[in-house]
Amino acid sequence: MTTTTTETPLGRKAREVLRVIEANRDALDMSTWWEGPGAVFTPNETPCGTTMCVAGWRAHLSGWTLVDDGRATKDGRELKIEVVAVDEFEPADEGEIRALRELFYTGPSRALAVLRYVADQGTFPPGGIQDDDALDPYWRD
Repeated sequence: MTTTTTETPLGRKAREVLRVIEANRDALDMSTWWEGPGAVFTPNETPCGTTMCVAGWRAHLSGWTLVDDGRATKDGRELKIEVVAVDEFEPADEGEIRALRELFYTGPSRALAVLRYVADQGTFPPGGIQDDDALDPYWRD
């Protein structure tokens, strides 16, 4: 595994999400944008009993309030969580936007491996999120 020396917004944002998920593995659920004890989850709430996918965590960590139908609100704006998360990851180009959208719909093991890769390398694997050769050093439970 080679660590990147180039800091990117995408890599920094991936590290933020990864830190939260790895601190509480039960907090990752790639089958739902978010799920918790209430219908609204505000940025200052503690995520006790709350699960989210990668996109949900990125939106939450970026200060968006999550509502129960896959939407997020902030400063009078209301958008789909997926749209918010793509924007908040700060992708550098269309390729990274496509990779993010694919990441949001993958399983939890692959999502974690990809987040680890992006956190370390600052970008997505050359072959996208299905590039098992590039992801090989990043698989672990």
